[in-house]
Amino acid sequence: MNTNKSDQIKTPELSLEDQVIYGALTTLAREVGHRLKRAAYSSLIRESDDYGAAIVSADFELLAEAETTPLQMGPLAGYCRGVMDTLEADGEKINRGAIYLHNDPYSGATHSPDIGAIAPLFVGDELFGFVGTAAHHVDIGAAVPGTCIIKAHDTFSEGIRLLAYPVEENGEPVKAAWRLIESNVRMPDLVAGDLRAQVAACRWGQRGFDRIVSRYGLDKLKASSQRLVQIAELRMREVIRSLPDGTY
Repeated sequence: MNTNKSDQIKTPELSLEDQVIYGALTTLAREVGHRLKRAAYSSLIRESDDYGAAIVSADFELLAEAETTPLQMGPLAGYCRGVMDTLEADGEKINRGAIYLHNDPYSGATHSPDIGAIAPLFVGDELFGFVGTAAHHVDIGAAVPGTCIIKAHDTFSEGIRLLAYPVEENGEPVKAAWRLIESNVRMPDLVAGDLRAQVAACRWGQRGFDRIVSRYGLDKLKASSQRLVQIAELRMREVIRSLPDGTY
C-alpha cells in the first residue's frame, strides 16, 4: 500500500453551491446526449446507445458526462486535446463559432468510426472548455462496408480520418466539408444525419452553458469545477491506495 506523503491530498470542501453547479453541468451533459439520440438517424445511436456526451474544461478535465457508453464519453477529453493540438500545430486558434469533427486514433480518438464533434465554450474572450459528443458511425468509407475492419493493415484502411475538421464556421455549415464527407461514405444519409445530430446537440450545449454562466458567474463556475476535479482525484487515489500490495 502506497502511503507516501506526496500522495496525500487535502480534501477540499464541497459546498452546497458546488453540488448544485455540478448538478447543472451533469444535467447539461445528459440533455446534450438525449438530444443527440433523439435526432440521430442510425440505430447505432438510437437503439444501441453507442454515443457519448460530456463537458470538458480548458485543461482537458472531464467535468460532467451523460451516462451512456463509457467508451464514448470517457475519451472525449482526449478528443478535445487532439483538436487543440492539431490547431496549435497549424498555428491556428480555436474559432468560437466553429464545430470540429475529429476521429484520429493517433490524437485522442478511440478508433476511426468513433467520430467526435467538439464545440468551444467561451465566456467573453476566455475559453472555459468544450462541449463534445462522440458516436459510432455505420460507415466511414473503409476498405469494406461497415465499421469494424478486422483485416485492416493500417488506419487508412479504416476510412476517412478527420483532424480538427471544421464543419461549421461562424455558426454556419461549411458546405464543402459536408460534401467531402458525404462523397466518401457508402450511406451518406445515415452518416451525415448522425453527424448533423452531433453538431446540433453541441450547439444546444453551448446555449445551455451560457444559461449556467448567466446564473452562477464564471468565477464560481471555475472554482467549483476545480474542486470537483480535486475530489475526483482524491477518491481515485483512495481506491488505488486501498488495493493490496502485489503485481497487477
